[in-house]
Amino acid sequence: MVLPVGIQLALSEGIQNLIVELDARVVIDLINSNVDTVKPYSPLSCDCRCLLRRFPQVQVKHVYREGNRCADALASWGCLMDDAFVVFSSPPNTDVLYLVNSDLAGMHVNRIVNTGLTSSVG
Repeated sequence: MVLPVGIQLALSEGIQNLIVELDARVVIDLINSNVDTVKPYSPLSCDCRCLLRRFPQVQVKHVYREGNRCADALASWGCLMDDAFVVFSSPPNTDVLYLVNSDLAGMHVNRIVNTGLTSSVG
């Protein structure tokens, strides 16, 4: 989780209205809660909360993995790099450019759900 660096970058760029979208519900719950119940992550979640309070408007919300394709592609690209942190001024390749443009155009991706796994309350 590299949220603090990304949040610090958004602050340094003067962003006023920040929307953080994550596909990890447990991380969102850690950031949105005021109680640090998971001790190993307490300093990191506290840092995130403190940084997020510095924005006039901020939302931390869940998106499914399919809705986070651009971030996933950039993370995969980053795993191949030697640098610990890189800021791109433009998409690094045509695949990521396509995903960025798809996001901007509001294109949706269907989520595949296994209908064989149902639960019943009774």
